Amino acid sequence: MSAQANDQEPLKIGFVYVSPIGEAGWTWQQDIGRLEMDESLKGRVVTQYVENVPEGPDAERVMRDLAQQGNKLIFTTCSGNFNQTQQCAKEFPTCKFFQ
Repeated sequence: MSAQANDQEPLKIGFVYVSPIGEAGWTWQQDIGRLEMDESLKGRVVTQYVENVPEGPDAERVMRDLAQQGNKLIFTTCSGNFNQTQQCAKEFPTCKFFQ
């Protein structure tokens, strides 16, 4: 790894979970992946998550907040937030949204 790569700030990645982590298998599995990424890419990524986010306007608010906090990748893990994810992707073109 070059000295330049070592000096770069970690990539900030946000996750929006539709339920509490321990309540639904889907969210639990998403969080296992997030934790594995934290461990595997230690020092190169920083992740954060917001759990128990209902579909709709509240999800869009959370996505905007994560983008404004400097997250460059945001995973919206609920298909019911498709429209909100698309809207936020238009508003924050330097942030990549994945659903």
